[in-house]
Amino acid sequence: MPAHLLVAALALSTAAKPAPAAALPDGWETYTNVRYGFAICYPANLLGAQGEADNGDGQIFKAGDGAELRAFGTNNILNRSLAAEAVQQVRSHIGRYGKITYRISRPGWTVVSGTDGESQLFYAKTFAREGQFITFKLTYPKTAAQRYRSVVERLSRCFRLTEGRP
Repeated sequence: MPAHLLVAALALSTAAKPAPAAALPDGWETYTNVRYGFAICYPANLLGAQGEADNGDGQIFKAGDGAELRAFGTNNILNRSLAAEAVQQVRSHIGRYGKITYRISRPGWTVVSGTDGESQLFYAKTFAREGQFITFKLTYPKTAAQRYRSVVERLSRCFRLTEGRP
């Protein structure tokens, strides 16, 4: 096989694979999503990575106390506004009796948080970029709100768009 074809084949075979988690010195790791071009840090000692989805759109992280972090990208095929998309995404979490308790939007991103009306709190941050939404959602028990307060703050700060999307 000619060298240039071998290089191209190797590049294509590795382009869609998830990047390995990068360890940080304090027990946090960074998940990088190649397909949608984003990265998020997470407390690996609290939230265990479940493996990237087969289609490469994101990953779920689970804790023993029932908390769950979802980090993913979606295509904006319905041409929704960023604010409408964020509300639509969290509606599935608020249930019949839940409510949104905090909302902020800025150009290119939005945050929504609240309660499911029963036992769970949620926090979701969404970026809009080039016909896509990139989101992380953390749901956690109300009884663990104190523990997750600092986790939410750090997740929100470290969640970012990356360069080099395919």
